[in-house]
Amino acid sequence: MRRERSRRIFLGDEPISERVQRRALTVSPLEKSEGVLQDEPQGFTLIELLIVVVIIGILAAIAIPKFANTKEKAYLASMKSDLRNLITAEERTLPTR
Repeated sequence: MRRERSRRIFLGDEPISERVQRRALTVSPLEKSEGVLQDEPQGFTLIELLIVVVIIGILAAIAIPKFANTKEKAYLASMKSDLRNLITAEERTLPTR
């Protein structure tokens, strides 16, 4: 009989190849519940997507009116600032009595 010498890597008391094979045969309940072994496609259902769209719509309905008059407020603030600058410039140029 010919004696074959093979290199084996050991972790603990058993070769890695045996450990990997045994691991492939055993599946934890967590992996089963997560669908690791299932062939079903993973994704979102139509109901889940509709719920997300409705929530985003509600948040948009709340936020849009709050920020709708922001442009007008900025325009008024700019006008007030310009009027203050005009008053300051007049005070510098006009002689005081």
